[in-house]
Amino acid sequence: MLLNNNKTILERIKSVLCRVLPEDIKLSDAERIYDSNEDFDWEGFLDDTVDTGQYSQSEEKEVPPLENILTRPQSLQNYLLWQLRMSLADEKEFWVGEFIIGNIDENGYFQSSCADIAQAAVLTEPDITTKDVDKVLCLIQTFEPAGICAKDLCNIEIILSTTSPST
Repeated sequence: MLLNNNKTILERIKSVLCRVLPEDIKLSDAERIYDSNEDFDWEGFLDDTVDTGQYSQSEEKEVPPLENILTRPQSLQNYLLWQLRMSLADEKEFWVGEFIIGNIDENGYFQSSCADIAQAAVLTEPDITTKDVDKVLCLIQTFEPAGICAKDLCNIEIILSTTSPST
């Protein structure tokens, strides 16, 4: 059907050109192009190149699961910040938590002290105390992965013993 419509359109173009073109221009070139296109398998060409979105079971393409298509792996700091956002509503405590998380190394150990963080925080937030920092630190130590934000291996055991549910 598509081929028949193309023939009709080409015939109309040919008849218009015969009326419009001056006498000295021959239509033999146009006729040659038209005749050579008659042999071309347009339906086969369109079947091969047009994607309808329908596939048979034998042609089904394997698509990897969405979990495997992450653009980049999530960092420990981003994971902890996400947990902090879910846990705190107070902006001041959240700011302290961001500061604490920024002082965690790649192994999950806390590389500063509550006093140092409180002292540095006073420059921006004058009403932050060591007690505020300690409160947020204790909250972050309950986050996943277990034992996060410990000072050393001994401290990890203490954190795990206080945060694990008693049986």
